Amino acid sequence: MELNDLGAALREHQDDVIETRERAPIDSRLERLRTERQRRRAEPANDGSTAMRRMVVPALLGAAAAAILMWFVTPTPDALVTFQVASKAGAIGQRYQADGAGRRLDFSEGSSVVLQTGASARVIGLTTHGARVRVDAGTAHTKVVHRESTEWIVGAGPFEVHVTGTEFDTTWDVDAQRLTVTMQEGSVLVTGGCLTSGQSLRAGESQSFQCPRTSAKRGDDRVDRKADGAGKSVSAAASLSNDADANAAAAKAVRARDSGASDAGVKDWRALAKKGRYKPAYQAAAGRGIDSLMATLGGGDALLLANTVRLSGHPSQARSAYLTIRNRFGGGIKAQAAFFLGRIAFDSFGQHAEARRWFQTYLQEQPGGSWAQEAHGRVMEAEYKSGGKAAARAAAERYLARYPTGAHAALAKSIVAP
Repeated sequence: MELNDLGAALREHQDDVIETRERAPIDSRLERLRTERQRRRAEPANDGSTAMRRMVVPALLGAAAAAILMWFVTPTPDALVTFQVASKAGAIGQRYQADGAGRRLDFSEGSSVVLQTGASARVIGLTTHGARVRVDAGTAHTKVVHRESTEWIVGAGPFEVHVTGTEFDTTWDVDAQRLTVTMQEGSVLVTGGCLTSGQSLRAGESQSFQCPRTSAKRGDDRVDRKADGAGKSVSAAASLSNDADANAAAAKAVRARDSGASDAGVKDWRALAKKGRYKPAYQAAAGRGIDSLMATLGGGDALLLANTVRLSGHPSQARSAYLTIRNRFGGGIKAQAAFFLGRIAFDSFGQHAEARRWFQTYLQEQPGGSWAQEAHGRVMEAEYKSGGKAAARAAAERYLARYPTGAHAALAKSIVAP
């Protein structure tokens, strides 16, 4: 067996051990891609090399495993997770409100929370393994990178969503005191409130949680003070009375926003969409004509309606709506439409070349936008799925240069590996 072949086998074994310990797959999609890449790279060995490998490789791999084990014997203290908002250090306990373009919170271990228009949320605790986030109103899109001992919790009202590594939306309807969780990848466990046991949700599922008014318990909005195993945590003074005032103010704002809704039950589609009730919002808008509305609405409402059509499960109609936005508007709204056109092409139709083109368009038009990190990762995925090995490798190298600990970093490393 050639020395180069032995070295390659040793490197592959070392990489496998380190990867298994430091980061598990973030979701099933990336796992499938890595498995496919390993299958493509596998080549059958000839009889002579097989015999030599049986004698030499076990010894080398055993030595490598021992060396790697010794490397892990002496633990090093982990740093606390940190987060940024618009490239500035985030503050524990501060309420972040999303404007028309949304607002993104980026965490140092690669996870992210993107607040949709009108949503507000706070980071109430950070540990070495994750964060605690509370959604005070509206929809937050959360993508958590799965790692060993991940500790991520997204709370809303009396409920908590426990996360290991996944992608999902949480919508908190302040008026109705209702939580809606919509899964894209992975799985979560919902607890708290009037639930007698945890409720599991998996990719593709959506469920709402609401307690009777008489038994609903207010969630504990205090900043998390629980230390992790190393005794390290970070907290901020936040009293229950202050949180109660803040939540009352949020509820008042939501009621004022939705004051135009009909008491007869046929609510304006905007109010329903902003509460995350996308299916009834779609039905209300469809009654007035989706195409007619898209031709007359302002930019923010047009994007809200297009998102509503997509999230209610109508990808073809949503694609038409986003194309209308790109024909009518410019700036950030036009760029966001390109991003969502890429997601529809990739996720709903498996059109990877078209998806790549739309993600690249978004990056050209809004390189520092809220969806830039995911767009770079999706370009890499699309290149790989389309069979462009050189282009996929170049995209992976660009991704790692920008986001070395990002959600797609594990896939990028597997693509650039020799």
